[in-house]
Amino acid sequence: MNYKLHSLVAATLAGSLMMGLGVNAMADSTFDLVQALVQKGVLTEEEAMPLMKGRENDISLADKKVEKAKSKVVLGDYINSITPTGDMRVRYETRESKGMGKSGADAKDYLGRGRYAWHLGLKTASDNDFFTEIRFASNSSSRSPNVDFAQFSTANSDGVNSKNGSALVDRAYIGWNAADWLTLIAGRQENQLYTTSLVWDGDVTPEGLTEKINYKIGNTDVFANLGQWYLKAKYDENTSNIAKNTQTTKIFPIQVGAHGQINDDSAYKVAATYYIYAGDKTTGPLGTFNPGNPASSNFGGATLAYGAPGTTGVNNLKVLEVPAEYNLMAGNLGMKVFGEYAHNFDADARAKNTGDVNLAKYGSEDNAFILGMAIGSAPDLKTWEKGAKAMKKRDWAARAWYQRVEAFALDANLIDSDIMNAQVNMQGVAARGDYMLADNAFVTLIGAHGTRINDNIGTGYSVDTSNIDTKTYNLLQADVTWRF
Repeated sequence: MNYKLHSLVAATLAGSLMMGLGVNAMADSTFDLVQALVQKGVLTEEEAMPLMKGRENDISLADKKVEKAKSKVVLGDYINSITPTGDMRVRYETRESKGMGKSGADAKDYLGRGRYAWHLGLKTASDNDFFTEIRFASNSSSRSPNVDFAQFSTANSDGVNSKNGSALVDRAYIGWNAADWLTLIAGRQENQLYTTSLVWDGDVTPEGLTEKINYKIGNTDVFANLGQWYLKAKYDENTSNIAKNTQTTKIFPIQVGAHGQINDDSAYKVAATYYIYAGDKTTGPLGTFNPGNPASSNFGGATLAYGAPGTTGVNNLKVLEVPAEYNLMAGNLGMKVFGEYAHNFDADARAKNTGDVNLAKYGSEDNAFILGMAIGSAPDLKTWEKGAKAMKKRDWAARAWYQRVEAFALDANLIDSDIMNAQVNMQGVAARGDYMLADNAFVTLIGAHGTRINDNIGTGYSVDTSNIDTKTYNLLQADVTWRF
């Protein structure tokens, strides 16, 4: 049977069927009939196309239904994709902090431990421009997913080989691409700001609302990120028959910046972020920030305990942050110069509100900065700018930097908990190297050495080395990470 005869048979059958149907059903019946003839082998797809003219959307929908029918997972028509995500990391690290103990005598705290961490989540995308992510992480700390091997606690006192670990919801958000230039995100989310570890720990997930704006002007992307994020929710407390009500504390980052490509082999990125804090910042568990006074006989106390009043206070913070980077390709070698500067315009009041006359005079300790270089393998500029997420088997990258965080410059709740141990009034050098064992597995080596900036001011709380007013700090980490 030749093409003309095939078409004649198909047209006759289609015409006969349409004569017996109402007008509203004609188009759908024709589509179904031609589809059936193709499946039976009466017509080829090429022969069916002239009969299906104007039904391209139905063909696309039918193809999607066939693909979904092949899957054991049934998705709603509004779901475009569900993508599992996750990683597993094992680590051995050493931390050493030397300084003064609570008694005023010289003290040393040393940690040598094996640790693990994991993340497991799902991302969804839909035709109506909505997207979501829910991700779980090991540990119950908002500052770190790490869990120590054979970790001992009073809640689990099994002794040898005791196991302690838990999980939390690390991310849970809904996003909407409301326009080509506007994205809205609500929930617990990945940090949407362009920033560095100087100001933000990579494990901290802000909670609240974010608006992301992006315009392209020639070869330059002009962007803005606006956040309305919660730091501490409102709560009611009744202690010793004294009622206390604490307001919600929020942080409002306002960021504007630009990312431009100079030529095929070089690009830059720069932004300015201003942080506004609102709500009750000086009472309840947040306290009024106090990094500690080494000259005081009781300088330690609560100021060296993580989460205690005085260590997490966000009073008198009006911080301007300016991160920047310049990227350059030389063949298959990528290079980066990066830096960041931050200044607290209310540091003088932050120092005075410690309530310590010896600390009140150090309001000029109001600056923080980071400066470094990176080098590594990459096939092109765009891949190099994406960083570790885009690296493939046998790729490598190395970076080294210097950083300095003065006592009253930054919010100690946010800064990185590994490099300089999340402490203020610290300066030092750090280096990191990554090598890809496979497309989804890599090893990482990290080292850091820090010293106290001003010996007349304490360094605040430390996450892992306890009860030490740090003078020197050393960190070594060796990681193996597998991801999907």
